[in-house]
Amino acid sequence: MTFFKFERKSLKIGNNILKCFSFFMVLVYLALGFGLVFTRLFHERIPDFQKKAFGIFLLAYGCFRAYRLINSFKKDENDDEN
Repeated sequence: MTFFKFERKSLKIGNNILKCFSFFMVLVYLALGFGLVFTRLFHERIPDFQKKAFGIFLLAYGCFRAYRLINSFKKDENDDEN
């Protein structure tokens, strides 16, 4: 019986680490997206259209990852209540 409690607790710790990493990656995607769309970052190396297109893609992907992260927090909250 105690083994199962330990296993459940270790899974919860691993899940928290993954959520922290996911949150960090959301910030990275959003920061890079904003940087590419709204600044002159890499303006010598990447054509303007490609830079803005990739920046918009990063912004959209960051929003998608944030949406999934919020849903996973809600799911865990509902699982804890049961």
